[in-house]
Amino acid sequence: MNKKFIVTKDPDVAKQLAATFKQVNNSNGTWVFLNETPTSFNFEECNNKIAFTNILCL
Repeated sequence: MNKKFIVTKDPDVAKQLAATFKQVNNSNGTWVFLNETPTSFNFEECNNKIAFTNILCL
């Protein structure tokens, strides 16, 4: 099952994600992106600094 959102608290990872994915929120040091863009983005480069979820809390 694919998760709808990508979440990170790392500003460098957020910059990498912003180049590929649409950002939907940035509050309290947490960035949220839509996980809808078909891409070959290498998530392994983020070294466990991201999480995938279906729950969006603003």
